[in-house]
Amino acid sequence: MMSILLNGVLIVLMVGGLIGMMICNKKQATNPNAQGLALLLLLVVVVSGGFFLYNTGWLGEIGIGKSETEKIRDIETAIYASQGYKVAEHLKKNNMDKEKILILADEGYEDNSRTQALKQMLIENGIPESNIVFDLVLEPANVSGPDGRPMGPSMPVMMRMSAQDFDKAVKKHSDCNVVITLVGLPMNGPAGVSFIKNKYKEGAPKLIMLGSVMNSDVAKFGLAQGNVTAVVVPRKDANYEVTSLPSSQQDIFDLRYAFYTKDNYQQMP
Repeated sequence: MMSILLNGVLIVLMVGGLIGMMICNKKQATNPNAQGLALLLLLVVVVSGGFFLYNTGWLGEIGIGKSETEKIRDIETAIYASQGYKVAEHLKKNNMDKEKILILADEGYEDNSRTQALKQMLIENGIPESNIVFDLVLEPANVSGPDGRPMGPSMPVMMRMSAQDFDKAVKKHSDCNVVITLVGLPMNGPAGVSFIKNKYKEGAPKLIMLGSVMNSDVAKFGLAQGNVTAVVVPRKDANYEVTSLPSSQQDIFDLRYAFYTKDNYQQMP
């Protein structure tokens, strides 16, 4: 409420200052003090405008007023989210963009800025928000620290889950024909995941891997013979020192990632 009131005051000052400047401009011929007053009003307009842009976040949108850490974080979030663009394009190309989508994520995905930015990118590129469902592979671990307060597990979920855990999480959402994993596959026995071990079947749920690919042979096998439809991996020449972003989502994606499907899996390293 206070922010809205402040913005209202700033708008009044800007509009009043502009009107005052126009009046002073007309009075300059007869009043020698009008020019000085006009300059003072110009200062009021500029300062009020600056505060208004800062208060509404518009300066932040173009990177002004942000720390280097914030700028880097925003760039990294945008690069990560660009995967959503590529996935949406792939789904549309293969007539899967209207299917219900299960996204297997890590704990805390609700407040994870990168995960939510990826979801928003899917939506902006034609995937209905109502068709997107998030879930965990494993239930949150009740781990307590020395002070008794809850803390996250020390090992990544891919090191803790099994192929059975992965398949169980998918089966909970039998109405989802597309599954996107942001947590990779189990490190122990990834070939046991149904999307990998089962032969390709038309109409069967399809898997898209956006998490870390620890075993490229398993991913390639899933693309070649299983029900994996796409895999995203970091490029060999990935740019990790990005200071500004290209204008297109494709170019942003190409800074860091490579996209493999059943059409080009042979090129996968």
